[in-house]
Parts: sequence; structure tokens; C-alpha cells
Amino acid sequence: SVPREPEASAYVSENKIIKARGSATDVLKQIIKCAQPGVTVQFKSSGIFSMHELLRRLLDVNGPSDVLITTWAMTELPARAIKTMIDDGLISSLNCLFDFKTRRNCPKAVQLAEGLATKIHFAHCHAKTTVLLNDAMGVTVIGSPNYTRNSRIETCVVLFDKDCAEYNRD
Repeated sequence: SVPREPEASAYVSENKIIKARGSATDVLKQIIKCAQPGVTVQFKSSGIFSMHELLRRLLDVNGPSDVLITTWAMTELPARAIKTMIDDGLISSLNCLFDFKTRRNCPKAVQLAEGLATKIHFAHCHAKTTVLLNDAMGVTVIGSPNYTRNSRIETCVVLFDKDCAEYNRD
């Protein structure tokens, strides 16, 4: 069989479907440029980008933000990318909720996260939610991707809604 070219598509709440091809950065830029308060974007991706890459693009739109991450898994590469976002002033505070197994499966990522996070908790967690919140705007991402290097088909919904972000932060 012929390998498929990675692609992504998005359904935007204004009934607009965007099909984007190219590098992860190019695809994310094309989809994120539709983002504005009150808009919901649903992503489908064939492994073209990972959650830490989406987080970076959302911070570029939202500006410096308090960030909450809940995930079943985080590996070292995304943890290092998050450190860079903190160092660049894009993440004001970081709160994390990880599954208990992350400690055993990804100890280097956990060690990094423990040094970066304002608060970190471990629980039986399969939720994958990312919240960005600042004085001007809020963004919530709910979907299937973990904070790992991604090569799988994933889907997620991005809600550009401050009330929704405040709800999901708690």
C-alpha cells in the first residue's frame, strides 16, 4: 500500500471546513488563524502534530496564560517544549494532573514537570484536557491526544470561550 501523506482537517463552528496539508507548523497556523472568541474548532489529524505543538500555537494566539494540563501520559520531549514555553514567558503558571502510571512509564518527563509546575497531582486519569486562561481570553482543548510524540489519528475540540476555560480549570 502507498503511505498516506499526513493531513489534518478542522470543522469551525461557522460551518467552515479547512483541509490543510504540509508541515505541522503550516497546518496548525492555517487552522488556528480561524480562532476567535466564541468559535469552536474540531480537529482531526493523522499524526501530523502533537499536543505540545498545538499548545504553543494556542499560546501564540492567546498570549501569556495560566495553563492546566490533564493527561494520561507525558514524555520528555513535550515536557522540554513546555519548559521552553515557560522560559519564553508564554506560560505564567502550570498546573498538571497526570495518571499515576506516568511516574513509572515516563519518569524523566515527571521529573521535569515537577520542577516546572506550580501544582502537580497524580490520580487515575484518562482525561486529556488543556486549558489556557488569561485576563483577556480562555481556550479549552478536549480530545484524544496525550502529551507525547504523536503518530496516531487523533481528534480534539478547541473552544475559544473564557467561561468554558474557567469551568474546566476547576
